[in-house]
Amino acid sequence: MEVRGKWALVTGASGGLGAEFAILLAERGVNLVLAARNHERLDALATDFRSRHGVEVVTHPVDMMLPGAALDLYHAITKRGIALDILVNNAGQGLQGAFLERPIETTDRSCNSTFLPSPI
Repeated sequence: MEVRGKWALVTGASGGLGAEFAILLAERGVNLVLAARNHERLDALATDFRSRHGVEVVTHPVDMMLPGAALDLYHAITKRGIALDILVNNAGQGLQGAFLERPIETTDRSCNSTFLPSPI
């Protein structure tokens, strides 16, 4: 499938798997919306991708764990007139331990803020 010129949103893009997915997409000519908490790392990745791969990159510093963050990100993307083709929803928090022993607030915070309205 040809992806060159399409738009992808990568959450959790400032490091780890999110950054690796972003690199792979940029190498294939995919334009990117990069979202993560680390503003400086997002800007560095964006500069690198633009210069090395000639793709368009939009950065959006955000903590996806905050209530309403996904909706704010959605509005920021649509205000720019970007129509997404690919979603790499990599942002998150690893929860450990037995589900029934974890405080409900922890589970709720982890699951509650990651949903985006459909369609994007």
